[in-house]
Amino acid sequence: MNDKHVLFAALTCAASITGAQATETVAPGLWSEQVSHSMDQGHTWRARPPVKHCVSAQQAATPSERLRELIEAEGCSTDGVSVAKGRIEGVVVCTSHGGARIKLSGQYSDTRYNVTGDATGQAEVNGQVIDMPLRIQSRWTGQRVGACS
Repeated sequence: MNDKHVLFAALTCAASITGAQATETVAPGLWSEQVSHSMDQGHTWRARPPVKHCVSAQQAATPSERLRELIEAEGCSTDGVSVAKGRIEGVVVCTSHGGARIKLSGQYSDTRYNVTGDATGQAEVNGQVIDMPLRIQSRWTGQRVGACS
């Protein structure tokens, strides 16, 4: 699944997944997000450059639709994802991507988040799953940095 969209989508679905109060959503505006990965049990982290994007009021108001689109487009589904009271936990399961299971854990507010993911599955080369277990740890951080221009 596209790294820059997984966590934003999960966080924006807070009210719809858990039945939480409507105040547990993200704020519309300009967001800066960064993804880091480790393939050696967290000893070495490789960060991608931060990405900025705008979240419209409509996207913030209909978070479950955006989440569903992003997850289904990647051949994935959620398994017991809970986003409530400033915490996110659960698993994203993908039939594609070598059968990846991504365990999510972290904290969020309406203006920032810090979430880690522990993905396990089989390696995939040129669309073919090969007999090689794979484990990747990821960190997603983001914060609202202002209004969209």
